[in-house]
Amino acid sequence: MPHFDTAGGLGRHIPAEDHTPEQSRSWQLSKELVAEVTAADVIVLGMPLYNYGAPSSVKAWVDHLIAPGHAFEPMTATLCSATASS
Repeated sequence: MPHFDTAGGLGRHIPAEDHTPEQSRSWQLSKELVAEVTAADVIVLGMPLYNYGAPSSVKAWVDHLIAPGHAFEPMTATLCSATASS
């Protein structure tokens, strides 16, 4: 998952008709990801935790999902966590 750079981040706050090619690509990816999540019945994330935080690729995915004008209704969430025992 590509992380936001200056072009992608700024492109979210200006009209689409004023986008550079880089901003258009980033915005299109965000729209595609929002559509995938909106269409899903269930989303399961399996990931390691580094210092009690999600990997940066997961954070980048969430950054793309928070797209102005493409938000979706909040859904019910169930959080399950598993840890190794000794």
